[in-house]
Amino acid sequence: MTWARAAGEFGPILMFCGATRFKTEVLSIAVFLNMSIGKVEMALSITVILVILATTALLIFRKLGGRGYLW
Repeated sequence: MTWARAAGEFGPILMFCGATRFKTEVLSIAVFLNMSIGKVEMALSITVILVILATTALLIFRKLGGRGYLW
């Protein structure tokens, strides 16, 4: 459900914030912009950064005492 919600937030971010490089750009929009101009390596590196940030956040929440469903 979280993945579906995150995917559903992409459209509103794109429409309300815009997709202006280096001005209104967030990481998910950066992946989209790089993929649209053919910079697959850059998009992949940003995606890896997003995965690392998400994993780090989950581990920090787990360390702080949150109850997880996977561990």
